[in-house]
Amino acid sequence: MREPGPYGHAKKWTLILAIDCAGRKWCRFAKVPGTTVEIFNSFIADNIRTTHGMVPGSPAFQSRVFMWDNLSAHHSVIVYNTVTWTGHQVLARPPYRPCDGPIEYVFNHLQVELTHRIYTITDE
Repeated sequence: MREPGPYGHAKKWTLILAIDCAGRKWCRFAKVPGTTVEIFNSFIADNIRTTHGMVPGSPAFQSRVFMWDNLSAHHSVIVYNTVTWTGHQVLARPPYRPCDGPIEYVFNHLQVELTHRIYTITDE
């Protein structure tokens, strides 16, 4: 390394992000190392509970399809039940196919922006 900079990995942050086909976004950003089943399930349950029309029996209910990659927390029975018991479906994206997941473009954009701004970040 030729110059001082924020190279360490002492602080771990986790971003959970959801985007629907209308472009609405939900996110949870926390200073925790990784996504556990409990954290991801809580995020999904909050998303379902707070989104208008996402509860079966409500006048505006529309079944949704939740699509995600192969993170181990995504394949939990608890998460699957949270989605399906509320009348929705789960679609797991095939491994190594980021082009099939529109959210990958958002994560790529975030990574590029953070890379450009890493030297200007001074605190949490």
